[in-house]
Amino acid sequence: MTTSFAPLTVAIGDLTAHPANVRSNSPETYDPENIAHLKASIAVLGLLQPLLVQKLDGKFAVLAGGRRHAALSELVADKAAKGFTTKTKIDCRLVPEDCDVTTALSLAENITQAPMNAIDEFEAFARMMEVDGQTPETIARTFGTTVAAVKGRLRYGLIHPDIRAAARAKTITLDTMKAFAEHPSQEVQREVFEALTKEDSYLQAYTVRQALKSRGVQVSDDIGTFVRADYEARGGAVAADLLEEHSVLEDAALVETILLEKLGAAA
Repeated sequence: MTTSFAPLTVAIGDLTAHPANVRSNSPETYDPENIAHLKASIAVLGLLQPLLVQKLDGKFAVLAGGRRHAALSELVADKAAKGFTTKTKIDCRLVPEDCDVTTALSLAENITQAPMNAIDEFEAFARMMEVDGQTPETIARTFGTTVAAVKGRLRYGLIHPDIRAAARAKTITLDTMKAFAEHPSQEVQREVFEALTKEDSYLQAYTVRQALKSRGVQVSDDIGTFVRADYEARGGAVAADLLEEHSVLEDAALVETILLEKLGAAA
C-alpha cells in the first residue's frame, strides 16, 4: 500500500464528496452550525491541514477532510468572507486512482487523532493572550465563538500552575480544578490549595468553593451587589476577573462593616 501521497493544489470548485468518506452517511456533520468554528478558523488562519483527495469522474473527491471541504464551501458562499472563491486553490494530497483501501484511509484520519485534552485547550487560549498578544475578541473571531465562551476557557487556563499540574497528575479532578477559578487571584488559589491539601488528600469542588468564599465576596452575590459602590468608594481592593460577575471584593472585613452600616441605616 502507498504510504505517501503526492501534494497538489486544487481549486475549491473542483472538489466534490467521496462516497468512501466514512462520514458520508452523516450529513448532519456538515451542517453550518456544526462547522462554524472550523469555518472561522480557516477564514483567519487558512487551511492548516491538506485534504486527502482522489480523482473521480473529472473531479477531486474528498476522501478525508469532508468538514474542511464543507467549511471552504461555506466561505465561498459567504459574501462577507474575503479571499475564497471557486477558483481559490488549496493544498491537497492525491490518493492514486487504483488505491483499494480508500475507506481505511478515511477512517484512519478520523479515529487516529486524539481529542484535545481539556487542560491543554484552556492553557492554549491563555497562551494566545499572554504570549501572542491576542484578546478575547480576536480569539473569538478566530474560532467562531462568543467572547464570553473564550473568557470562560481563559479563566481555567489562568488558574495557578500548581493546581493545573495537580489536575494533569489526576490528584484532583478537572471539576475541582475549575472550582479554583471562583477567585481570580492566583496567590489566593495557591494558598487555599496548599491549606486544603494539608488537611485532606482528596479535594472536592464544593470544599474549594466554600474555602474561597472566606477570601472575599463576588461582586455578583447579593451582598457584593449591595455594598460594592460604598466598598469601592472607601478604596476596598477588588480582584478583577475576566468575567466581571466573578470579580471579588477581597477585604471581607470592610464588606461586613459596610453591610452592617447599611442595614443599620435601613432599620
